[in-house]
Amino acid sequence: MTHDAIDLAGHEGPEKMLRMPIRAVFYRENNQWFAHCLEMDLIGEGDTKEEALAQLDGAIRMQVDASLEFKNIRNLIQPADAKYFAMFFAGKDCAIGQLNLLDIREKNLEIKEIEAREYDAVEEQDCAFA
Repeated sequence: MTHDAIDLAGHEGPEKMLRMPIRAVFYRENNQWFAHCLEMDLIGEGDTKEEALAQLDGAIRMQVDASLEFKNIRNLIQPADAKYFAMFFAGKDCAIGQLNLLDIREKNLEIKEIEAREYDAVEEQDCAFA
């Protein structure tokens, strides 16, 4: 199925549906939880993982809405620093809650998959000295 939309090069015309998986890493700093979306370099912060996730959910939703409104799909592809990818790769799978992004299917963008991991710096240090 094709849609009339803005493609990644910014040209109007028929374009295939873009399917964007989302990866997020949870980590703690200074007694706060952070949920960091790796694909968009967006962060949610809170006293709990659930609060951080809710903040991230809102940030991603606003980024998607603005990118679609201004026909700038490339704005969605702003990867986080390699440090956060490394934290994700070293993290443990987690099911903290659910992003409300699974319903995003607009124009030429669909978000269906969300993978979350929790990074624990203390465990990493313990493993390094083992």
